[in-house]
Amino acid sequence: MDAGDLLPGNYRARVISGSNAKNSPFAPTVGDEVALDFDSAPNQAGTTPISPAFIQNLKVTGKIINERGRTVASDTEFCRQR
Repeated sequence: MDAGDLLPGNYRARVISGSNAKNSPFAPTVGDEVALDFDSAPNQAGTTPISPAFIQNLKVTGKIINERGRTVASDTEFCRQR
């Protein structure tokens, strides 16, 4: 997940699909952006691992959360089935 136009600081991403949820570790902004990645492939450096079965009902919600625990951006997307 990428987010821009952010205030300087540290942010984490939270992905939610059905009853599954996973948080990334906090990462600092670079300029006004932050990039946080999730991956179901094993051993992917720099990513937060998720199960290959993480996505439920072909829909996922992603949130960018600041250090105070406030959601500063959120979006829900439909996913294609692999």
